[in-house]
Amino acid sequence: MVDGFGLTGAQSSTIFAAFAAVMTIGRFAGQPLIQRLGKSRVLIGSVVLAAIGVVVVSVAATPALTVGGVVLWGLGASLGFPVGISAAGDSSDRPGQRVSAVTTVGYLAFLVGPRCSGFSVNVMASARQFS
Repeated sequence: MVDGFGLTGAQSSTIFAAFAAVMTIGRFAGQPLIQRLGKSRVLIGSVVLAAIGVVVVSVAATPALTVGGVVLWGLGASLGFPVGISAAGDSSDRPGQRVSAVTTVGYLAFLVGPRCSGFSVNVMASARQFS
């Protein structure tokens, strides 16, 4: 946000706080969704929302559009990991190994994801400067 759009540190922090707030709302609202739609549908929906959010954040031309992407990303990310862990633990075939695999992928995404998104936002910001 600072490099790509010239926002202040405080403005960028506010956008991150919005992301965290939306994730919190998504987690609290998630249980009724899981009961109504089931874990696999919620997990698929979470992945789709998060992916759309990441793409919007990566290609957005304005800070306002970026905030919309952040909201979608936060909603999608809010349930992905907890529902994935729960579904892996519910399996009857080697649940411990499945939970371990989901946890490994989740933490890898936690470590690599921000760097990848930051890189793509910086590439798009550079592209906007040359056009």
